[in-house]
Amino acid sequence: GSNKKEFRVKIDTGSDVLWVFDKDCRDDIQPLCAGHNKYDSSESEDYTEVDDEFKVGYGAGGIEGMTVKDTVYLTDNIEIKDQIFGAVTKTLTGRVGYDGLIGLDMRKYKDELPSFLHAVEDGQLEKPIFGVFIQNGGRQGEITFGGSNEAHLEMETAVSANVEAGGLFMIKMKKLMLGDTEACKEEDASCRAWIDTGTSNIKGPKYVVNRLLRETLDTDASKRFKVKCQDIDSFPNLVMTSG
Repeated sequence: GSNKKEFRVKIDTGSDVLWVFDKDCRDDIQPLCAGHNKYDSSESEDYTEVDDEFKVGYGAGGIEGMTVKDTVYLTDNIEIKDQIFGAVTKTLTGRVGYDGLIGLDMRKYKDELPSFLHAVEDGQLEKPIFGVFIQNGGRQGEITFGGSNEAHLEMETAVSANVEAGGLFMIKMKKLMLGDTEACKEEDASCRAWIDTGTSNIKGPKYVVNRLLRETLDTDASKRFKVKCQDIDSFPNLVMTSG
């Protein structure tokens, strides 16, 4: 909004929406709303009413609220006017440690440009790219709009994710191995990975995952693959090579 209120948001390359908690997400009614910075449309001169509900489902629940239009600042210098986003008044998920979420994939939510594409179209960025560094080894995670921070690159040539049909970020996998079992080869053009900063899971096609695990682990009576915590150190290494 015009008041430049700050929100701590989750960076999600697997989502196309932007949302923050709204002031009507009351702590006394919904304890999960407590402890967050909240959007208040009355504090912004740029707010425009949008007569539409906002609803997004997640694996562990979902969020609901209203769709609004206001000025959004990705940084102090990147100003996006008339950006559509969700003001969340109800959450069915567990407690989260952030005030909202910014989706960075290239799909359109209800035919509206996502915030990053909006910034690109408005000419706000030096280049139509962004770089994400995931927190590692005590170093703070960060996102760079319009480029990437070369201080975080450990290779001379960076591997870039390409936007494919459906707006998802995909990379080519050169190799995927669990121990001595190989599932992906460089000549296999169909072996690709979707980069999703919004999850900590590693997922893959069922036939590939089953092949890797079947040749490495035993199954229980329910035909599920299980690893005992005390056996983690002896579990074979998972090696993923992209490029």
